[in-house]
Amino acid sequence: MNPIESPPLHRDVLVVGAGPVGLTAALALCAKGYAVTLIEA
Repeated sequence: MNPIESPPLHRDVLVVGAGPVGLTAALALCAKGYAVTLIEA
């Protein structure tokens, strides 16, 4: 019997602020498969 696979999730994240913390968060999320949009406020 084959296990049932769930469909892949589409994940979008908006990171507001391109300072050191925003860039680090965007990079970490991108590495985990999130589609990241980064804007500077």
